[in-house]
Amino acid sequence: MQVEQAYEMLAAAAVLAKLRFPIATADELVAQLPAGGLRATFGGRTVNLRRVIHLLPAYYFPFSNLENMIAKATYFLRENEHRIGVSPAVATVAKRVADAASFPIADAAQLRRAMETAGISQVTLGERSHSVDSVLRGLRGELFPIQNASALYRISREFAPN
Repeated sequence: MQVEQAYEMLAAAAVLAKLRFPIATADELVAQLPAGGLRATFGGRTVNLRRVIHLLPAYYFPFSNLENMIAKATYFLRENEHRIGVSPAVATVAKRVADAASFPIADAAQLRRAMETAGISQVTLGERSHSVDSVLRGLRGELFPIQNASALYRISREFAPN
């Protein structure tokens, strides 16, 4: 375990010990976090927990106690690891492309067609908007073929982390 991860765990443990249950919504949980947020590492990516919490579907709530929250969060993270660490804008693009694509996606030309089918002409990375062509030029050939939606999310996370 790296020193940074040990500090993350200690910080998380201190925050978890102060949570007041039951917690009815994601907003209620976020309101109990420190003002600057809380960072944690999932799947090799360091993310702000506020973003991860807002990915939780409403039906995961309420959290009745700490054990209940940990069980639900662990299941969610295991099932959705491919979505963690993807900026919200890129996650939206990846979902729309995944819904429109026929997998496997063999190359950049097929990915471009899936993006066109999904009605995507621009992608926002950070504060800038980019054309589909400029984004696709940034993809390495070894990323293809893209076998399924999970692989598409993994590539999105590598290409445009939050």
